[in-house]
Amino acid sequence: RSQSIKALEKVFAQNAIDKSTYFICHGSCLEDAKALEDLIYQAHGYKAKYITEMSPVIGAHAGPGVVVLSFMANER
Repeated sequence: RSQSIKALEKVFAQNAIDKSTYFICHGSCLEDAKALEDLIYQAHGYKAKYITEMSPVIGAHAGPGVVVLSFMANER
């Protein structure tokens, strides 16, 4: 799990246009979402604009334990 969180930060570091603006959404795993925020903060100096829990509708499709990192990227 820690490797996947590190991978999210790496993708963010390589592709984010504005590293000060990002959002984290999670499926009943706030600790993992905060771990991702901590990695990004340590590397880039910015906290997430929001950390929020997934809605029940999306959560039913993604399942518990999902972590989503949203940001504006250089490419799609």
